[in-house]
Amino acid sequence: MTQDRIGRLSYELINCAVIVAHPDDECWCTGTLAAQVDAGLDVHLAVVCNGNMGGMPERSPAERAAVREKEVRSAAQIIGCELALMGVGDDEMMERYTSDYSRLEQEVREVIRCVDPHLLIVPHPQPKSRQPWPPIAPGLVCLRSLRKSPVNQ
Repeated sequence: MTQDRIGRLSYELINCAVIVAHPDDECWCTGTLAAQVDAGLDVHLAVVCNGNMGGMPERSPAERAAVREKEVRSAAQIIGCELALMGVGDDEMMERYTSDYSRLEQEVREVIRCVDPHLLIVPHPQPKSRQPWPPIAPGLVCLRSLRKSPVNQ
């Protein structure tokens, strides 16, 4: 932390974490991620779900998950960021979110703890989706996790 000549504090950002629901949800911030990488930050992308229910109706859930994983790995490589796949099936996410929430929150908190980000980017937690488990849920889980972190106790 440094202070400029008129007393404003500034912080040196070292790393950044992005937590999204599905493979391809990183698309809403790829420019920001690439800019952070170009600025020298270590950028970490965590994807909660495996994408096994998204698109490609002619394929099985396992095939969809494999395709989506390959796509998100390629995206992370192009952006230049580290990737963590949490591997929760889209088809099991709603159950986890409603009946096993504390486990989900613990897993998200563990990602945050491991990266210890100076900057955390998540989807806005304002629901505007008709999906049963919308892409904004990681934002809600992260906010709730941070409220329970030792820093805020």
